[in-house]
Amino acid sequence: HRMVTQYSITDRDKKALILLRPYQIHAIEAVKEASKHQASGFVWHTTGSGKTLTSYKVACNLLQIPSIDKTIFIVDRVDLNQQTTESFASYAEFDPISIDETDNVNDLVKRLASDDRTVVVTTIQKLNHLMNRMAEDATERLTKTYEKIKKLKVAFIVDECHRAVTPQKKKELDQIFRY
Repeated sequence: HRMVTQYSITDRDKKALILLRPYQIHAIEAVKEASKHQASGFVWHTTGSGKTLTSYKVACNLLQIPSIDKTIFIVDRVDLNQQTTESFASYAEFDPISIDETDNVNDLVKRLASDDRTVVVTTIQKLNHLMNRMAEDATERLTKTYEKIKKLKVAFIVDECHRAVTPQKKKELDQIFRY
């Protein structure tokens, strides 16, 4: 029963029901357990092992935690942003979850400032630009929006973490966002 309800994905584009592999289930359960303690960690997947599926299910599970407002999926390239968003949207067709793509930094601000509980897919470059804007607090109107974003309780999922989020970048994220 749990396999069908928690560890399967209906892929709209492939017109298939996908059952997750045991190591994907183990990763998802480990993230669930770590999130109870607000702990960070990593899931290591090789190419072709289903990390996009695993990431999608992790994002869904994190949004089931009432204290989390948004899940932000960070990628390091625009093409990966588009690919991930398309895959997530295909998986989410029959799930009660919204996937928000960000075409630009203003889109990112809009998605984060909305009251919707969603998965936001964005690049580290857009997030960097937003963090720089937030540090500058350009105008009073934007300051209110930035304050709202700063108050969000977020969960980050980072694809290709070794390239996208350096230890220095992690410190910067910690200064702006609450986990």
